[in-house]
Amino acid sequence: MQRNKVSAQQASVVSGFAEAINKRDFKKVNKFLTESHLFIPATKKVIQGREKALDYWKTLLKKNPDYRIEISREIIKDDIAFMLGYVKGSEVSTSSTPVCWKARVHSNSIALLKEYDEFGEMTLL
Repeated sequence: MQRNKVSAQQASVVSGFAEAINKRDFKKVNKFLTESHLFIPATKKVIQGREKALDYWKTLLKKNPDYRIEISREIIKDDIAFMLGYVKGSEVSTSSTPVCWKARVHSNSIALLKEYDEFGEMTLL
């Protein structure tokens, strides 16, 4: 199935964000987040703002030096991107935990990122 221009742009943003996390490239991570970015990790702790989200990722990756995001599938609908995949690392509950992320993309940046590790609570929109 061929993606339209908008969905290709959304896919590029979300995959670029995951790649920046995996490379520990915090300058790029910063560019992928809107100023008012809202991040809700699987713990359901709400993190508001680009700087706080960046601090969260820096802390997580310092505690989990081999943490990786692996995206196996993307589903794009309007400005929403769902990424299905895994997180891996020695400090993750298992060596490979299935996860879904919901991202709302605006102007080449992620305004909302919500992480689900229990697929039962996930809604498509």
